[in-house]
Amino acid sequence: MASQTKLFFFLLVLAILLSACIESKPKVENLWVDMNIEFLKTPSTLKLSVYEQNQLIAKISELEKKALQREESSAGVDASYWRVNAEFAKFLKKKLDVLQSRQAWQLFKGVSLDINAASKTDCNRLLAFEQFSEQLSELLELAQKTNLLVNGFVRSYGSRAGDYNIERFRIDTQSLTELIRKAKIATLLGKECMLYFTSKEFLKELAIKSVDCNSLMGLSRSISEAEKLANDAKALLNELATYDADIKPLLVDYSKIKNTLNELKTLYEDINSC
Repeated sequence: MASQTKLFFFLLVLAILLSACIESKPKVENLWVDMNIEFLKTPSTLKLSVYEQNQLIAKISELEKKALQREESSAGVDASYWRVNAEFAKFLKKKLDVLQSRQAWQLFKGVSLDINAASKTDCNRLLAFEQFSEQLSELLELAQKTNLLVNGFVRSYGSRAGDYNIERFRIDTQSLTELIRKAKIATLLGKECMLYFTSKEFLKELAIKSVDCNSLMGLSRSISEAEKLANDAKALLNELATYDADIKPLLVDYSKIKNTLNELKTLYEDINSC
């Protein structure tokens, strides 16, 4: 009987201790309870209508405001937790805004260019990706900042990070980096497209009306233009090669420009030597 009583009291004390441990764990407020964080972090939000995306942006703005208010009234681990919440909300708002653009849709569908059938409008459409890649780079910086805060939280609070479920705020930056790469390739294709038209117009308008000393000044200007075109093409070829893009069409143009440049230089030397 005595042993049963001791066992009863032992179990009772154990239950009280376990209860105290459970109660000592932080009751973390979850502002994102009715939102699918994993979905919001992916490019799949593009499938939502603009109205739905704007509704989400408004809701996330409210969450960011609440997180900042709670950060101001907190300290230690709680303040750090709300800081991560606020930065994550800031990232999501920017992401939803940036990926609403026409360029985002075009990138996800795939961007290509038939330079022989292209127009200057097509060139300008591709050049618009330069600004888009800058916006994506700003978005990547926000993602990296959020991840740094998550890493700092884990380092500072160790096992307690699990109680706050802090890892849910970590962002996959690889997909963003790939998107930036595609946007930069599209921009380079736009530059290639414009160079194609510029060189085409230059070669079309190039005419040597006379081959005497009076033509030297005109020849000199043409050589300068051809050299600039050749240098631009060479620089563009190097950039495209860095991104493993198709450089065959530009190589053809570069070859034409170089041949024309060599012919102009030879003609200039021949006239000048007379």
